[in-house]
Amino acid sequence: MGIKEDKLMVLPPSSPDLNPIENLWSIIKRSVYDGGRQFTSKQQLWEGILSTCKIIEAETIQKLTNSMDERVQKLLSNKGSYVQISGVGLSCPKPAVKIVLGNTYLKHHSKHDYTATIRVFTVIKVYLERIGRQIQRADCACHFGRWRRPWRRRTDTGRLRIFQFGSCVHFDVKDEGTKTSCILADLSVNFTVDYKRGEKQGKSLFVLPDNALTDQASSCGKNGTLPLLVVAFGLGHSLSLQFNKSDAGYQVNNLTFSYNLTDPVLFPESSENDTKKVSSNKAEISAKTNWFYQCSNPHLVVMDNVNASFHHVKLQAYLTSNNYSTNATICKEDVAPTAAPTTAPTTAPPNNTKPDIGTYNINITGKAGYCLMAKMGLRLNITYIKKDNKATFYEFNIDPKKVIPSGNCSNDSATLILSSVQANISFNFVLNATEGKFYLGHVHVNTTVADAKESNFSIDSGNVSFLKTTAHKSYKCNEKQTLQITSNLSIYTYNLQVQPFDVEGDKFGPAVECAEDQNGMLVPIIVGAALAGLVLIVLIAYLIGRKRSHAGYQTI
Repeated sequence: MGIKEDKLMVLPPSSPDLNPIENLWSIIKRSVYDGGRQFTSKQQLWEGILSTCKIIEAETIQKLTNSMDERVQKLLSNKGSYVQISGVGLSCPKPAVKIVLGNTYLKHHSKHDYTATIRVFTVIKVYLERIGRQIQRADCACHFGRWRRPWRRRTDTGRLRIFQFGSCVHFDVKDEGTKTSCILADLSVNFTVDYKRGEKQGKSLFVLPDNALTDQASSCGKNGTLPLLVVAFGLGHSLSLQFNKSDAGYQVNNLTFSYNLTDPVLFPESSENDTKKVSSNKAEISAKTNWFYQCSNPHLVVMDNVNASFHHVKLQAYLTSNNYSTNATICKEDVAPTAAPTTAPTTAPPNNTKPDIGTYNINITGKAGYCLMAKMGLRLNITYIKKDNKATFYEFNIDPKKVIPSGNCSNDSATLILSSVQANISFNFVLNATEGKFYLGHVHVNTTVADAKESNFSIDSGNVSFLKTTAHKSYKCNEKQTLQITSNLSIYTYNLQVQPFDVEGDKFGPAVECAEDQNGMLVPIIVGAALAGLVLIVLIAYLIGRKRSHAGYQTI
């Protein structure tokens, strides 16, 4: 590459964060999973990484590589402990570190016997500038004060799956006089907005972006006003949380969301061009005085045509210091009730109430029409071990009014994610181009059962093949259909119709009916045929009898 040997870096194995390319990998990862995108194969993931690398700007690479000298100096000053470089937290264990800067040698000794040598960093800069473009998000989703990388996770079956954790953005409202914090918040929010898209109804799904800012309208509340956190992002969008307090504690007494319909990315083809505002005074976000509020599971707040799902949230108002308090008030979604809502007795039959039918459509941001359409009622049946070691089961319906749908589509894969307080369900559809068919190839369910020995359930189907249908068509099943996900989980579908590929506009393609519907039609057909045969026999008998009655005189 034309780089002299004395400009190469030998990476210290115990200090990977000294290398700025680690930050670039973080940038690439966040961009790859931007907007909740998920992958179902190594090939899809690889293609996503390649396409992301092509849109990173050289300016981003330059900024990272120019930080090398600062990293080294700060690391030495902190004796190998945590350092902060341009807003990115870097950690390094405490080995002895020997650093070569040109011909200048700096050496720091520790009680350890080993050393690591670093030479001036150039080769990575030159290589990455060749593929560099721009990125909008940094690494690490914050989770209750800690940093974690949203990369991969292993399921109970040991198979490696790829997940995307929602971004968590930190906000700090300070008193203008004392410069101390009065509101701290780490927020992750998924938004679903219904809007007019031309002459039809559109739906926009997006998350609170990492570049959201604390707006100047935020205040600690003085002269009769209440504390207010205003989060601004995008083209004129904002989320406002207004607090008040009582003897028992404090709460969000008003939640307001403003969105600008002229934003072509979030609201493509919008027939309106003004800014809408919706609010709710039933956010149900509260905490004790001098305690912080914490909620990991999705907490849904409905504001007219807008659903806001808060998750991995930590916030505190009326602070007395610049840091969160030590005690936490946990949201109801994170606290298991003393008994399951509809726990079925061991021998009693389940509640057979049919679930309501929900409509879940996924579109690709910036493109017209849907890439996946689904309509169905869902009921889950979970077999589990109770705390007294007795086996039982638990059945419950999924309420579509409380579900936030999301997902993504590609040429050969489509994912529908249904998030609610009851459960998080992921359906992954696969297109087999060779056979010209699609099918449901993977299901993952997360839920909680209160009286179970292990209350948190994470159930993965592995590779399955349900709802197999010819491409360019939709799968339809009005009858109750049972999907046996595992030995411990069954999903019942009602009035199901789904099409994950080749959707034209907002209409299902020609329907391929399930065997249950076809069998259901046989009974009326058979009955009808039997009745027709009986009528025919009676008619023939009548005609024969009538003919004999007019045969004339008979010979005696």
